[in-house]
Amino acid sequence: MYDGYWIWDGLFRHLATIKQSCPNIRRLTLSLIKFSYLTRDTLSLPPIEYLGLSMFGAFHNKMESESLFSALAILKDTLPTLRVVQLTYPHNVDRLLTAYNEVAIEALEKNLAQCPFRIEDHDGNLLLERLKAVGYNKASALNFRARVSAQDFGWGDAVFCHQVQQPSS
Repeated sequence: MYDGYWIWDGLFRHLATIKQSCPNIRRLTLSLIKFSYLTRDTLSLPPIEYLGLSMFGAFHNKMESESLFSALAILKDTLPTLRVVQLTYPHNVDRLLTAYNEVAIEALEKNLAQCPFRIEDHDGNLLLERLKAVGYNKASALNFRARVSAQDFGWGDAVFCHQVQQPSS
């Protein structure tokens, strides 16, 4: 078994070569700059059983999480050998758990409900179970987004002057 680990640098134009040269490959890990690079055209993968995915670019918009789940829906219909998709970068999982929980749950429950492969976090846990366990806490998501945005601009956490509070029940 071979675990191929490829950095973006022109990967998708080489997938046909990988399919032809490595017919017995069963595991592949793709590290991308953006999940939006995963399209029907670029997802011509060999008959693998395991696909690891990670995105090292800035993951601070809803479009990247939607792109990820759209790609998984494509794989559901085009790669019958696939048994496991694992998000290998903990930061990507954390972003889905905190900032994009609603998007992720909706995609997994609606578009990927009958998915023949497991979708796992970096620790091998089912992603949907993790998302449901965390639940969607709007206040913590707003705080997380503000903190990450502040860090993206080099401001650190010091810009927090106001915490969003949950309404009392």
